[in-house]
Amino acid sequence: MGGLEGLINILDSEGGFGALEIQYMRECILGNLRRRLLSALKTDNDLQRPSVLESLIRRHISIIHLAEQHISMDLTQGIREVVLSEAFSGPVSSLHLFDKPAEPHTGSATEAV
Repeated sequence: MGGLEGLINILDSEGGFGALEIQYMRECILGNLRRRLLSALKTDNDLQRPSVLESLIRRHISIIHLAEQHISMDLTQGIREVVLSEAFSGPVSSLHLFDKPAEPHTGSATEAV
């Protein structure tokens, strides 16, 4: 045992602050997931491709699972809450309204028409 887990155990045994520290840590991890999810949705001028978005989300979820193992905390419900709340009430729910910048069509196909 060491690092973060040891610190939380010391705080918990001495003053009962461990649960409070774990709750602050939980909110920090889930807040980071929310920010990562929203920042991964769009590129500079378009929506992110689904395969890239899935890869980015899987990578971040893997990191969260490593953190869960290190601090002995289950964040599965929190992950569900973040993803569902962003999908149904956050900016994700209005992605169909995303305006792509108009680009002029060029190339041989448009010249033939």
